[in-house]
Amino acid sequence: MGTQDIKVSIIILTKNGEEYLGGVLESIYTQKVGFKYEVIIIDSGSRDSTLDIIKKFPIQLIQIPPESFNHGGTRNLGAKKARGEFIVFMNQDVTPVGSQWLQKLFKEIISQDVVAVYLKNLPRPGLNPLRKRELENDFPEQPRLQRLDDPKNFEALTNAEKRYACVFTTVCSIVKRSYFLEHPFKVIEFGEDVAWAREVLLNGKAIAYDPSNSVIHSHNFYRSPSQTFRLLYDDSKFLVKTFGKLFRTNPFSLILRFFGWCIRDVVYTWRQGISLPRKAFWTVFTPVARLSFMFGILAGYNYKMWPRWLENYFSSVSKKKKS
Repeated sequence: MGTQDIKVSIIILTKNGEEYLGGVLESIYTQKVGFKYEVIIIDSGSRDSTLDIIKKFPIQLIQIPPESFNHGGTRNLGAKKARGEFIVFMNQDVTPVGSQWLQKLFKEIISQDVVAVYLKNLPRPGLNPLRKRELENDFPEQPRLQRLDDPKNFEALTNAEKRYACVFTTVCSIVKRSYFLEHPFKVIEFGEDVAWAREVLLNGKAIAYDPSNSVIHSHNFYRSPSQTFRLLYDDSKFLVKTFGKLFRTNPFSLILRFFGWCIRDVVYTWRQGISLPRKAFWTVFTPVARLSFMFGILAGYNYKMWPRWLENYFSSVSKKKKS
């Protein structure tokens, strides 16, 4: 198969992904498409049955040491190895919905100034109501074309408006390889997709969101206060470095925001078709989760205050790299 024959290169990063990877690959290889595609997997030290699963499929496997993994840099490596005109970035636990997922994704990217398309993420069964509500807010039913009328006006936006303009995710997305090779991800530990989206818009290009095409993907965040704190610390540290603080942090504003979060969470929880004990649990646990959420944001906003050892303790990225 020559390079010119391949339209799409699907790049998946794996590490200990046995839980979902088999189903993900089955879904990919049963897609109904009118073009040829390849699958490239970059594995960073799996110790479970991930590699055995990969061997069952015609996949180009690249293995790297765990310590060399980087969300941006490793995806850049995959893009360099790819032969397709377009690149699909996927997580190892993303399950495409339907047999036309890849064909629809390919059709969406055929536009002169659209350089990337991302899809709707659907929750897995049993996802907790706090995270489920966030997922519905993050991936609405309305399609969206993200483009700046004039990139020079970007700095005139509020910090929150800048963040909203730069929504993008590599959970499942397609990008034009020619553009991406010229403008790769930054080699950073967190938020490489959002940082890339910012540069796309400043370069006068567009990103599209297609909610008519979807994948199943979610993580059961908020299971413990420490997990919640660390996740929000990394996220907020990245956001304040990229856009600035997204909201005011005076005590009155924080109290109002905290109670607003809790009320919306509890109302949403009681509207869900889940058991009464689960509703009761999440009603009681919601204030604990949102306090951890809020303290993680505040710690991330003020990351310059912390000594290095404490910052490493706060960060979920640091913790994962040690595992």
